[in-house]
Amino acid sequence: ASISNSASAESTASSADANATASDVDGAEIGSVDIGGVGSITGQTSFAGSADATSVTGLASTADASLADADGLEGLAAINVSSDAGLTGINSVDLTATSASTGGASPSAASSIAEATTLQGAQLGNNTDIGGVGNIGGQVDFNATAASTNVTGSATAGASLGDVKDGFAVPTSGGLTTGVDLGSLTTSTTSGLAQGLVTGTDGTSTSGVRSYGTDIKSDGTLQGFANLSNTADASTTDGAAAAGAYANTIDGANLGDVNIGGVGSLTGSANFAGSASSSNVGDEAGDISGAVSQLNDIDGLEATAGLNVASDAGISGLAAVDLGSSAESTSGGYAIASAQAGTLQGAELGATDIGGVGSVAGETSLTSGAASSNVSGQAISLSQLTTAEGLQQTGELDVKSDASVQGLANVSSSADAATTAGAATANALSTTINGADLAAGNLDIGGIGSIAGQANFGLSA
Repeated sequence: ASISNSASAESTASSADANATASDVDGAEIGSVDIGGVGSITGQTSFAGSADATSVTGLASTADASLADADGLEGLAAINVSSDAGLTGINSVDLTATSASTGGASPSAASSIAEATTLQGAQLGNNTDIGGVGNIGGQVDFNATAASTNVTGSATAGASLGDVKDGFAVPTSGGLTTGVDLGSLTTSTTSGLAQGLVTGTDGTSTSGVRSYGTDIKSDGTLQGFANLSNTADASTTDGAAAAGAYANTIDGANLGDVNIGGVGSLTGSANFAGSASSSNVGDEAGDISGAVSQLNDIDGLEATAGLNVASDAGISGLAAVDLGSSAESTSGGYAIASAQAGTLQGAELGATDIGGVGSVAGETSLTSGAASSNVSGQAISLSQLTTAEGLQQTGELDVKSDASVQGLANVSSSADAATTAGAATANALSTTINGADLAAGNLDIGGIGSIAGQANFGLSA
């Protein structure tokens, strides 16, 4: 499915409102499948939404480009292929929202929102059986851009994986000295999900024989990729400016229980880049310039329901995050910039059994920066991280032969605040950084073992 949706509104004497929205888009949605030989199933979605609104003397200019749900391949029912099989889902989404207003005797409002709620490359159920070699892959690519400009009045721009709520980047009470009052960007803590590959969990047993949600009799490859880039920019020459780039939850590959009868390769990669910038010229205490880039949760590879590979196996997960926020003001009350990262994990694994040589690796990286500047007001910057882990093993890891187990976490975070007439506050904070967390699971290696964990971090303010 390839869909392009656009809306444009222009007014010289009243408000302008442009909406380009879609609810559900699927490349391929399949029911039960039974193939007696070799099988190949592919689903692909490409969606582009753009909204542009321009007002000269109206009270508001509003642009909204949104998508509720999109899947490349959705196969939640039973899939049974007697021989070799390839299952692939690809989902590509681009959203752009722009608004411009010049205002007039009365201040106007320019607002742009580009947002998606649920995006998945390939979503499979808990009954996928392949009798030969299996290749299963899913990928989601999401780009959201929001830009708002105004001459007399406010400017707000939000680019988001999740439902943006109004006024998301403007502090309302308390916490201004530390910059922690920017708050959540969405209306719900569960809103916003992007996943490259999702497979279901069976977990049942019959006469002591376990069933798996994904069962491949020969060699098997499972790959999931999620790549997201959100950019928001808001500027005004007389009023408040607020910009936010947000993502709630991102998974490269989220796997249920998997059984592979031969050599196995399981890979997950998730990447997010969030950039927000705001600038204003204000003459009132409420004329704040606020910019926030925020990510709640990201996993390169999440497979906690159980993995079983009869022969050699390579298992790897990568999560890479880049957050940047810049807020400028020449005479507003506050210039506030915030770059906030929640939980970042390269690979999170449960019980894992490998019958041959095993290679298990997880890596996460974070680069974040928040910069604020003001002329005659406060400047506040916060760059904050909750948790970064390269590899977390929550269940037993059993490798019958030689094994390499490694986790790596790289964190670089900065905060900078500057003002010529006011207070300046900058904080770069983190809570937990682990290269490899193996405390919750036992490791049993039958041959030569190499275990390594490394955490590199630099915080500056």
